[in-house]
Amino acid sequence: MKKIYLLACVTLLSLSIQAQDVSYVSKTTFDKRELSKPIGNSIKKSTTKKSVANRTTIWSDDFSVPSNWTISAVNGTGTWVIGTNGPAGAFAIPAITSTTAGNGFALFDSDLDCSFNQITNLTTKFPINLDTQSGVLLRFEQYYRRYFDSTFVFVSTDSINWVKFPVNRSLANNDFSGLDANINPNIQELNISSVAANQDSVWIRFQFYSPSSLNAQAGCGYAWMIDDISITTPPAVDAELSNVEYTESGCGLTANDTIAVTINNNGVQAISNFFINYITTDGASIISSSSQRVNTTIASGGSLRVEFAATADFSAVGQYVLVAWIDSLTGDVNGLNDTLFALIENVQPILVEPTYTQGFEATDDLTGWVVFDGDVDGATWTLSSASPRTGTSCASKAASATNDDWLFSNCMDLSSDSSYTLNFYIRPGAVNTVQKLDVTVGVAANPLAVISTVTVPNPTVSGYSLVSIPITVPAPGFYHLGFNIGSTGSAPTFKIDDIEMTTLAVGINNNKLDATVNVYPNPANTNVVVSIRNTRDAEYMVTITDLLGRTIKTMNTNKVASTDLNIDLSDVANGAYLVKVQSGNAVKSAKLIINK
Repeated sequence: MKKIYLLACVTLLSLSIQAQDVSYVSKTTFDKRELSKPIGNSIKKSTTKKSVANRTTIWSDDFSVPSNWTISAVNGTGTWVIGTNGPAGAFAIPAITSTTAGNGFALFDSDLDCSFNQITNLTTKFPINLDTQSGVLLRFEQYYRRYFDSTFVFVSTDSINWVKFPVNRSLANNDFSGLDANINPNIQELNISSVAANQDSVWIRFQFYSPSSLNAQAGCGYAWMIDDISITTPPAVDAELSNVEYTESGCGLTANDTIAVTINNNGVQAISNFFINYITTDGASIISSSSQRVNTTIASGGSLRVEFAATADFSAVGQYVLVAWIDSLTGDVNGLNDTLFALIENVQPILVEPTYTQGFEATDDLTGWVVFDGDVDGATWTLSSASPRTGTSCASKAASATNDDWLFSNCMDLSSDSSYTLNFYIRPGAVNTVQKLDVTVGVAANPLAVISTVTVPNPTVSGYSLVSIPITVPAPGFYHLGFNIGSTGSAPTFKIDDIEMTTLAVGINNNKLDATVNVYPNPANTNVVVSIRNTRDAEYMVTITDLLGRTIKTMNTNKVASTDLNIDLSDVANGAYLVKVQSGNAVKSAKLIINK
């Protein structure tokens, strides 16, 4: 399933791949298909090449002799290739620029094979003698981009029983193995002493793992390239920060996000009594930070997960860079594996209070709108200037022989206490075709996250037709609209234009308040006005609560028909809140976003 971002322009979009950088990422880049938020779930290593000072190389291979390796497919027919040609699939990443790439390198081109069922092994043909080595590191250069797959190194002392070492496990879908696409190659080091030290026969295996049982979208990723493999003696002291954990990007991130890191000991000596640190920044200033001592002893080849006592604040809408690192470890001469970066975004949700419109024009906000090319044929949704209903642009699904193409909205802040009407216009390329349009509501921009579906009947007339669908959600939260074109055969173009979603009613129970309630500005900064308009006098209690139901502010009015309450928010944290206006047993409510 190819994921593509809609460009906020009126020209026809062209397919291309753009690198995702650790700096703030453009919303208009094209990307591989994925089923998670594209900005912010990424763990990035801040390294190009690691120091190998004070080490002795015991064994090495640069793939100049392909017969030194055994290639086998466990699932599917796709296999590793040793040569000098890079990936060649529809979503090809660049070839590895390893130290000896000219001699050849190993490549598994998942995208080119795209069998949706891939497990393939690359194994040393001959055993490696390490019987005099009390500690060993496996080091290799790689270039890789992840998409519903895993990469492993296996080590064996009999070529029958294998011990697995995960590689690239911190990466999210669409992440490159280095800081960004330009870090080519990225260097990986694994302490394999627990299996290989003092052994006279050791085999090394690289496995690309993406079977159909892993995910419906598995087995059609990007590529994994490997070169310049060596086994070296480890340094006396070497701590590696191998993973950092945090909440993924999305709507409604909080001010209390837990940050945790995993530390690997790649050195010979046990390590303890050093510091781990993190900071978050919005590009202008540091938002959160923490530093704490690690007193636990980590044995050679061991690892330790540590959770920071201080949480991180991602509550304001926007993008953040998270940096975590190790310091003050005496004797650690390899500082290039001590730091990790992540890019996180708290996305501004769409507020349907009272109406949201999307006309797919150059002036419309298309932030967060994404496309999934489910049948992987390249003929999917784009912005088109051909035959819009109004304005100069519309969303258009290209004609194709097969169809499973999704257009998803940005997250919408919807309430179970409200009902909504979704109106939009459709225009098929021909009437009474095999095309089928499903309109969905889901908890993520993801076909697997759909919670309700309405199938739109095929139009019987040419031109644009109005579609009107009632929308409700089971609980307050963030939801995505989806528009899916499917077919049982070849189908023509299909266009959507002039989307309008309107709130019909607001109320948290059957005792609905007669008064009209408006909350503005929304999002609010330091103040918010709750406007109440009624035809009769009444006493009102206005309560602001967080989404866990905790009361933040309360105000009461005298008996009045109408009033405007100006509420001070200067001491209230950024985030999503619920404003309740109650008179007797009658209540109305509205969502409030605070973004300072």
